Amino acid sequence: MSATKKRGLNIIRNKHIAYYLAIILILISLMIQVVEFIAVSMLDRFLLENLFAFLFEIVTNGFLIYALITKNNALIEVSLVVLKVFEGTYYPLRSFQRLDTLIYGGGSNFYIVSHILFASAAFSLLLALIFFCIYKYKDTVKHWSAMKIAILVAAFFMLLIVIIYIIAFIVIEAMTWTEILEPISLVFLFVGMFMASEYVEEETIYEEAHTA
Repeated sequence: MSATKKRGLNIIRNKHIAYYLAIILILISLMIQVVEFIAVSMLDRFLLENLFAFLFEIVTNGFLIYALITKNNALIEVSLVVLKVFEGTYYPLRSFQRLDTLIYGGGSNFYIVSHILFASAAFSLLLALIFFCIYKYKDTVKHWSAMKIAILVAAFFMLLIVIIYIIAFIVIEAMTWTEILEPISLVFLFVGMFMASEYVEEETIYEEAHTA
């Protein structure tokens, strides 16, 4: 491998900043998820599906935090892959199930649009997983960068949902405050995943190029 390697999308070039941001953001996401699960279970209703999603998020996010704390790059990549598989398949399916219910049940356009955005955000993570697999096969920086762009797109869509939900909650009182927690936690999670990818990139792709 050559002594230098062309950089792709590389926003945070300081691996220490990316490292600590990843841990902090994912921890915040976990705390919001805990609050959301408790609030929804107590104020709305307890669902086994929500329990499954909550436990899966706790285990996988906790595993990612552990991998970051131990600075085990292989475990970090495995954790990110598991998260992409889950977030990129479960949440689009969940959103489309809700869309079917809304469409055939005469739901409001507001909820239909918000769930389309939700599914699009989650589907972007599935694209990120595909780009990661291509990167592993071809070892090209452009596919790693495409993976990170897909994660950022997912975070952007989820941020749009947060803004829409907040406006709906404040202006037209179209929803409860507990509904806002899920997209907020996912914004922090997706950005945290991006930061973890930035850290791994500095630790592996470019570090290997410097030491080659």
